[in-house]
Amino acid sequence: MSERNGIEGKVTYVSLASSPELQEAFDRALTDIQTSFGRTYRCSIGGEHATGGEPLEIRSPIDRRVLLGRIEQASADDVASAVELADAAFAGWRALGWQRRVEILRTAAEAISERRLELAALMSWEVGKNRIEALAEVEESADLLRYYCDQMERNGGYRFELERVSPGESTESVYLPYGVWGVISPFNFPLALAAGMVGGA
Repeated sequence: MSERNGIEGKVTYVSLASSPELQEAFDRALTDIQTSFGRTYRCSIGGEHATGGEPLEIRSPIDRRVLLGRIEQASADDVASAVELADAAFAGWRALGWQRRVEILRTAAEAISERRLELAALMSWEVGKNRIEALAEVEESADLLRYYCDQMERNGGYRFELERVSPGESTESVYLPYGVWGVISPFNFPLALAAGMVGGA
């Protein structure tokens, strides 16, 4: 078993119990994450401030008195701009090659696992998940990125030579991406749904 954040083992949705050390570490994370509450988060696209609508107050379902933050709402035009920017960046991302993209996503998966307590505590405050479900979702998110990396490696980037009918023939099957999508994912699996969609792409 790997050890992350000083806690041994991996928490999944089928975990029936957890250690007192994990409970204590999670309690600390729930307290520590509160230092980030109450901030205003601007709507940004590509690191630049977007038009953004009026900030929406986000309160915790655990305790409605707790203001998690104020979030500028993206408009339909903001989403269209984000899709355009992502589409413009697509050629550069593709040019990295699938091996480098896999390396980047594996690094992201490891960063998610290393920050599992912080991310799970934030998720508990934000959507009201209990600690086991929150920790399991964090691990699932990292695993989704790793899964898609494994698939790319297993399938050599999804480029296959096909059988030749004649000696001068060369035919390949190449999976090509459809393009960029704007996705509004449901609230109940905030990290896993985002990780799955990003990892798949």
